Amino acid sequence: MCEDFVNNFTLCCVSSLPYSIFAAKVKALDISVKTFRIISTLEAISFLVLLGIAMPLKYIWDMPEMVSVVGMAHGVLFIAYLVMAYFMKEKLNWSWGTLAIVMLCSVLPFGPFYAERKYL
Repeated sequence: MCEDFVNNFTLCCVSSLPYSIFAAKVKALDISVKTFRIISTLEAISFLVLLGIAMPLKYIWDMPEMVSVVGMAHGVLFIAYLVMAYFMKEKLNWSWGTLAIVMLCSVLPFGPFYAERKYL
């Protein structure tokens, strides 16, 4: 009798929730294409600033401070780009080859701009 009550109570409570716990987690991880484009653009710009401004300042004019700041920002954006690229694979039904190309573009200057235009 107690077991029936627990099963009925659980079924009643779960069915009355507007979203199940699983659906809420999936919705929280739902990343829009617009968000991926923003991260992609910021990652590409940070990489170009790192290569074009910060590295010359460090090695030509002996001013390494900018490399640590821009390098940290680029590192965070790079990881975010890779994680979001995987979520875009799931959302847009990319093949593993397409995902590999998009991830390879993240290590090339101007690569994320190409990936954004071609695959989004």
